[in-house]
Amino acid sequence: MDRIRADHHYTISYSKANRAKWKAMERIFGNWEESYAELPLYVDALRRSNPGTTVFFEGPVIQENNMGRPIRQFERVFWAFGPALEAFKHCRPLVCIDGTHLYGKYKGTLLIATACDAENGLLPIAFAIVESENRSSWTFFLWNLFFSVGGINNLCVISDRHLGIIAGMKDIEESTNVTWYHRFCMRHMIDNFKKHVKSKELSDQVWRAATLCHAPGRPTPGRGKCIYHIRNLHRRSNTYTLNHK
Repeated sequence: MDRIRADHHYTISYSKANRAKWKAMERIFGNWEESYAELPLYVDALRRSNPGTTVFFEGPVIQENNMGRPIRQFERVFWAFGPALEAFKHCRPLVCIDGTHLYGKYKGTLLIATACDAENGLLPIAFAIVESENRSSWTFFLWNLFFSVGGINNLCVISDRHLGIIAGMKDIEESTNVTWYHRFCMRHMIDNFKKHVKSKELSDQVWRAATLCHAPGRPTPGRGKCIYHIRNLHRRSNTYTLNHK
């Protein structure tokens, strides 16, 4: 907008500038419909160039082609790169899962599972594009993650407290003989804590108590002191922490 004003001495509206931006992007990258139509070709290219890559599509059948084969409407897609899955075999059995909104013509949500390597570097291992974060989409993601990593046992999954994730984890636990451990992300817990109890001092104490390392069956030095301060600083925080252990 500033460039147009400087070069042509004309002020355009924000909406006009935004429309021009999307038209320019469409000329460079193609439109949304063409991109979605090319998704199967892109997936095939991924499989050929990355052996071991897993891809799962899901969507309703809307019609049949001339060969009698079903044509599905795109709803969700999950993929995990083969090299990343191979690398995960050498990592600790722990993944963090989360979702983020996609901003474009058709919106949607990107789900991702990330592991940590031996040097605490991040290793993204699985992705999915779904309609939104809900029970069905998270179950779709978790089951495909389960199949992609070979149904390994004693995997720890860290996430926020989304009900869809809790339901998906429970579904895997009840349907298989594999044990997965579900733990909540403390950063998300702290964000929720701040919304209920607006106190930086309390939030810092909760974070310190949660991040103190301890061995199973042994007392944690300093943790009891943190809990004591939390309970005495604010009665409301005590109720919240006890209800969200």
